[in-house]
Amino acid sequence: YYNIWNWLSKANEVDAIFFLGDFIYEYGGTSSFGRNHDPPYEILTLFDYRIRHSQYRLDKDLREVLRQYPIFSVWDDHEVANNSWREGAENHTSSTEGDYQVRKVMATQAYSEWMPLRYPNPGENIRIFRRFHWGNLIDVHFLDTRLFDRDEPFGTLVNANSAALNDTARRMLGHEQLQWLKNGLLNSNAQWKVLAQQVMMAPLQVLGLVVNGDQWDGYPAERNRLWDFIMNNNIGNLVVFTGDIHTAWAMDLPYSGYNPSTGANSVGVEFVTTSVTSGNAINIPGGSGLIQSANPHIKFVDLDNHGLFIADFNKQRVQADFLFTETVSEPDNINVSCPIAFYSISGERFVRQASSCVNQKKKYPPLAPTPGSLSGTHSKSDYITGFNAWPNPTISTIVVQFNLSKGQEVYLRVMDIDGREVFSNDLGYLEKGLRYAHFDATTFPSGIYFILIEGKSGRKGCAVLKI
Repeated sequence: YYNIWNWLSKANEVDAIFFLGDFIYEYGGTSSFGRNHDPPYEILTLFDYRIRHSQYRLDKDLREVLRQYPIFSVWDDHEVANNSWREGAENHTSSTEGDYQVRKVMATQAYSEWMPLRYPNPGENIRIFRRFHWGNLIDVHFLDTRLFDRDEPFGTLVNANSAALNDTARRMLGHEQLQWLKNGLLNSNAQWKVLAQQVMMAPLQVLGLVVNGDQWDGYPAERNRLWDFIMNNNIGNLVVFTGDIHTAWAMDLPYSGYNPSTGANSVGVEFVTTSVTSGNAINIPGGSGLIQSANPHIKFVDLDNHGLFIADFNKQRVQADFLFTETVSEPDNINVSCPIAFYSISGERFVRQASSCVNQKKKYPPLAPTPGSLSGTHSKSDYITGFNAWPNPTISTIVVQFNLSKGQEVYLRVMDIDGREVFSNDLGYLEKGLRYAHFDATTFPSGIYFILIEGKSGRKGCAVLKI
């Protein structure tokens, strides 16, 4: 259960939320909590990906946090398939699942329809690397280390000295994105330069083995090119935000000659967020103790908890407060703790452990009020809930999703902004549960429309459509 979103939607303690990937998962199967995937099989088609995105938004806690806060998002691999890259994925078999490039196009199209993302090149769904500026305090560079130009990743426990791993031609960002990032860093006048991206940048090795070749460890030559540029151009106050591995970390980025005792010759700092609910992804015998003893630049690692971190910036320092939920196996449990925090001082390049977490109770604007009857949020006594329609905006066929609390006769109506009915369809008797309808909007003039699903009970669901 998304208890951390439940807590955050009520806490009013942040300005914005960064989603760093794996917003959905492509797998099928069932859950021991009854939270089963829809469709129940692994998603492959545009319709499948649209349904899966739609299903996630039926979760009340996710829906509420999306309603309350500005969202900045990048994808990782599961928005397409596990361990995806430019031309394939570990969880894609062309002989049985078709052309990977077709699947990638379908997945990224559904992502563009559902996620609150302004694409830097409208109509080019595969390019999502972009930057944002918060005055002269923070520049955030959102990267794509997954789909744009990544070469095929290695697996786990790879010899760190292998020639294939250290091939200088291996790409993580690719030339175009790397040059874009270099230009952005070089021309930034912000106090802090943030890279918001998917996979761990700092090294993670045990006994001379790269633990996870899917991370930046699998692309050491390109990481070196980036780090050389940063150090040679004296670019300071670099902070990396990372997701992917469902565990929490705070660490330095160790350059040649790095001193773990003083932090000297660190490129910058990295904070890795754990998962909202997904199972913890790192399983090393010896756990965090072995990890830190073999990697002294890693100052903190938690392999068990779920939650997020809150990054607090000012001119003097950036601090990451790690917040963990008490449980993900019980709904509506919003007990959250902040057991540890780390910070980096402006002008330094390494992390220090904080004595306490930041008191986030600032004078934020009030949260959005409780939604009205047309927003898609209804009481349990209502018969039509969880209303969605996509793609929106559209010039083509519209898919309408809704949930019936009981079986009944159902009608679909479309009204223009002046209240005139432009389309209607009797859907007949439908059993309770998640249901779908569709209609063709290609002949509708451009404008704003209202889609209504009406039950015989008199209950209605409504969505606003733009053409």
